[in-house]
Amino acid sequence: MYDVILSSDRGSFTDYNGSSVLGYVACMPYRLVPRVFMDKFFTPPMKTDKEGKAIYAPYALRKIEAVLVNSGFKVAVIPPEKLHAFARKTRVVGFTVHDPFGLNPVSAKLSFLFGGGPTWTAKFFQEFAEEVKGLKQRFGFKVIAGGPGAWELSLAKPEWIDVLFLNEAELDLPKVVKALLDNQEVPRIVHGKSPKADQIPPI
Repeated sequence: MYDVILSSDRGSFTDYNGSSVLGYVACMPYRLVPRVFMDKFFTPPMKTDKEGKAIYAPYALRKIEAVLVNSGFKVAVIPPEKLHAFARKTRVVGFTVHDPFGLNPVSAKLSFLFGGGPTWTAKFFQEFAEEVKGLKQRFGFKVIAGGPGAWELSLAKPEWIDVLFLNEAELDLPKVVKALLDNQEVPRIVHGKSPKADQIPPI
């Protein structure tokens, strides 16, 4: 059993086949790029260990993992494809977002240049969100969202997200997680305070 599992949608949880330049394809309208190309070439799934935990993971998730482990929580970082297998093994699901609605400058510009429509980044997040919502209804875990694209979520405030965490996590995220595990009330939106250098745990 884990206190927290950490994940993200496929648009973030991939190595872009070894070239970050290929990640720009995910910022294009998804109608233009077949899924088989995304799965095989541009945003392939990441390898896992025997339990299903990620061998390699986005830097942001490893930083959050370090913060929570350093605070005494049991944490697993998993790719989105393994979410269903871990949903019954945790009380909190945390995830990072980069561009959940396709609003960042690259996505907006490429979508405009190629005739409009939802980007793959938005499509990946929509699929991830639907799975998290369904699993939350079944297993009753709490959901925390954060990351560089969390500002996009603050525009919509999805009801299935219990806490939207903005800014740095080192000082305040452990307090939020503990409060959720203790079934205490937590604000829907939390603004983390900036840590000093010696308050940032190593990965």
